[in-house]
Amino acid sequence: VQLQVEDTSGKSASANISVRVGPPNSAPSCQIDAPQDGTSGGVGTVVQFSGSAFDVDIPSTSLLASWKSNVDGTLGGATVNSNGSILFLYTNLSAGSHVISLMVEDEVGALCTDSIVYTVGVAPTIAITSPQEGEIYNEGEIIHFEVQIQDEDEPLDGIVLDWVLNGTTYSSQGATSAGLAQFQDASLTFGSYELQTTATDSNNLSGSALRGFTVNGLPSAPTLSLTPNPAGSSDDLTVVLDVPSLDPEGGVVSYSYEWFRDGVLQTHLSTATIPYSETLVGEMWLVRVTPHDAYGMGAPSETSLIIQNTAPTITGHQII
Repeated sequence: VQLQVEDTSGKSASANISVRVGPPNSAPSCQIDAPQDGTSGGVGTVVQFSGSAFDVDIPSTSLLASWKSNVDGTLGGATVNSNGSILFLYTNLSAGSHVISLMVEDEVGALCTDSIVYTVGVAPTIAITSPQEGEIYNEGEIIHFEVQIQDEDEPLDGIVLDWVLNGTTYSSQGATSAGLAQFQDASLTFGSYELQTTATDSNNLSGSALRGFTVNGLPSAPTLSLTPNPAGSSDDLTVVLDVPSLDPEGGVVSYSYEWFRDGVLQTHLSTATIPYSETLVGEMWLVRVTPHDAYGMGAPSETSLIIQNTAPTITGHQII
């Protein structure tokens, strides 16, 4: 383009400038890369928004990006990097469902927009009320499992519960509308256990609780006999542990003794030996031996015999 000026005397001057005329302006393109549409997060958590934008006419760094919520309004502006990436961190989204929009503008005001739905919720809380931390149960004893859950924005009977015992899913027992979930089990074998119960709501927000407890292994039943056998009315009766009880954890085993005369418990007799003065010919004597470890009683064993008549003995003789 040339500008030429001439005065009345015919003198002139000119100036030249080169102007490049390009094709019509193209609007930038943009998209939200994270979080995914339909996902959710908890109140107060940092949300990492990321996206990308490009423009065929200008460098990416010349683009202007901003983020907006239909609930909270404009969240803030963000820099578009030379590779087109956009990163934006935000913490203060209010609870509820948001339409999050990314808007990118070029140097002449052409605009592109991309949107997702993102839900901000309150994660459920959970407390294990049974078993108690460090509680010890005996093998075969009924264990009561119970948790209490709370959630500010969802029905409690819709919360999904996952009961994990020593790393393996143990139960999916859910809660009532009051948030109470419970069940019982008496089948756990001896050992140490860690229970982790997790509550997850419809927004995939979760809370969990841990609790450790122990199931005590009980001693095995002993194998018994009575000596002497046969026994007479002049013999003391003694229990013999032919095969002693074994504690599965290697603990010390003790024993308690109950004696029955013709089916009637003799409460004054509680040792491994009873004197012959307690017995009479023809009586049936049964002993029940129960093994104990530090925490409980194992299975008892029983053995019995009938007192026999003792033959008379000659202590001296004389011929008359």
